[in-house]
Amino acid sequence: YPVTNGDYEEFITENRKRAPRHWPASGLNDELRDLPIVMLTYDEACAFAEGLGKALPTPAQYEKAARGNEGLKYPWGDQSESRFSNTKESGIGKLTSVDSFPAGQSPCGCFDLAGNVLHWTRGVYDPDNGTQIAMGSSFKHYLGASHWIHEEAPEKRRDYLSFRCVWRP
Repeated sequence: YPVTNGDYEEFITENRKRAPRHWPASGLNDELRDLPIVMLTYDEACAFAEGLGKALPTPAQYEKAARGNEGLKYPWGDQSESRFSNTKESGIGKLTSVDSFPAGQSPCGCFDLAGNVLHWTRGVYDPDNGTQIAMGSSFKHYLGASHWIHEEAPEKRRDYLSFRCVWRP
């Protein structure tokens, strides 16, 4: 799954960090806890991953998790299916819980690799501009193939950009 608000809440509590500005002052309810954490910069995402002894995936790791050994176009197969992910085509228009689309899982069981949120990766898009590679699709984007990449400025906070972690070897 992408990192959830609940995961991030646990991390900031344990590490005595501030809650993100976009969270409600009254705290998170159960529905918000199950949504992907968004509005974090690349460095904030990296700090979370490193704090757990993990890392953001490389673009190759992300693509392998999304496409499997078969090199599928989408995590669920080669046919475009808007009912398998939260993208612009699905018409939901907002974030959904990270486990909302079980039919959209990748061959290795990962959720939300082609919908709900884009994901920060460790990939550099343009070294001259310092931009990073984000992968996947989101509720604000049309469904794209699992290997599509997006250029994102690392200091940007977006309501459709999240991340997931991988184990460090």
